[in-house]
Amino acid sequence: AKGASSKPQPRQKSPPRGQGTEQDEGETDEMAIAQSLSTKLSSAHAQSLAWLANLHVHEFRMHAAVLVSRIAIQGYRKMGVLGTAGEGSVWTQLAVVAMQRGRLGEARGLLARAQRLKTQAGKQAGGASDGANLHLHPDLLLDLETRAQMSMWMVQYRKAKDHLQEALALSDDALAPRNSLRCGTLVLLAAYMREVGRYREAYKVLASAGRLLQSFTERSPLAYRVAIEQAALDIEVGFLDEARVALADIQGLDVIPARHPDAAMVVWQQAHMELLNYRFVAARQLLDQARALLAASGLGLDARHSQQRQARLQ
Repeated sequence: AKGASSKPQPRQKSPPRGQGTEQDEGETDEMAIAQSLSTKLSSAHAQSLAWLANLHVHEFRMHAAVLVSRIAIQGYRKMGVLGTAGEGSVWTQLAVVAMQRGRLGEARGLLARAQRLKTQAGKQAGGASDGANLHLHPDLLLDLETRAQMSMWMVQYRKAKDHLQEALALSDDALAPRNSLRCGTLVLLAAYMREVGRYREAYKVLASAGRLLQSFTERSPLAYRVAIEQAALDIEVGFLDEARVALADIQGLDVIPARHPDAAMVVWQQAHMELLNYRFVAARQLLDQARALLAASGLGLDARHSQQRQARLQ
C-alpha cells in the first residue's frame, strides 16, 4: 500500500525451550507485583513474594519462580534490608530451580549464599555460637535437602547421607515426633537407602515419614511423595501388585501439576513394572509417555545448550 513503511518488523523471540506457555500464564501477575513494589515496600510484602516463589516451585512453574524471586530480592534491596534470613530463603528457591534445570554448579553457589545469610540471621537471633551452625536457623533444612538430592543425582552417596543426617539433626527437638518438616528429609533418606539396597531400613523410614502426616490429606505434596517412594520401594523388592495399586491411586488423585516431573516418575515406575513382567510393548509405550512428560516439564538443560557447553569444555 502507498505510504506504508517498507522497514521490516523485528522478529519476535520464541520462548525458551521447556517453558512453553508457563511464561505467558505467570508473567502478567508477576509484572503487576513488580509495579506494586514501587509504592508498597515492607518485610511482610517481600516475605509473601518468597512464599509465592515457593508455590511456583511446587507447581514446577520455574520461569515464574525465578521472576518472583528476583522481584523479592529487588524489594529487599529497596528496603535496605539485604542479608536477612528471608533473603536467604529466596536464594534457596533460585538454587532449587537451578538444580532442577541441571545446573548443579550454579545451584551449589546459590545454596552457599543462602546458608551464609541464614546462619548470620541465626547468630543475630541468639542461636548457637559454638560452631553448631546447623542449629542456627530452621530454614537451613531445605538447603541441606537440596544438597542431598544433588549428591544422590551425582551418585555421591556418602555426601548425601551426611547432608541428610545434618538435616535430621536440625529438626531433632521436642517436636520431632510431630514435625512435618522432617517428612521431606525422611523421604529422601528412604530413597537413599533404597538406592544402596537397604530395603528393610527404607521401609522403617517411610513408616516414620507417614506418621508425621496424620494432619495432612492424601492430596498434599508430602503425602504423594511418600506414596511414590513407597511404590518405588515395593517394585524394587517385588511387591508389584501393591505398587500397581498405589500408583493408580496417586494418578486418581489428580494432584500432581501437569508440568511437574513427579508425573513422569509415576509413569516411569509403571513402565518398570511392565519391564519386570516381560511386557515389553507396554513398557515401551509407558517409557515414551514418561519421556514426553519430562520434556514438557523443562527439567534439565536444553540439549543444544548442553552440547555447546560440552564443545567449549573440550
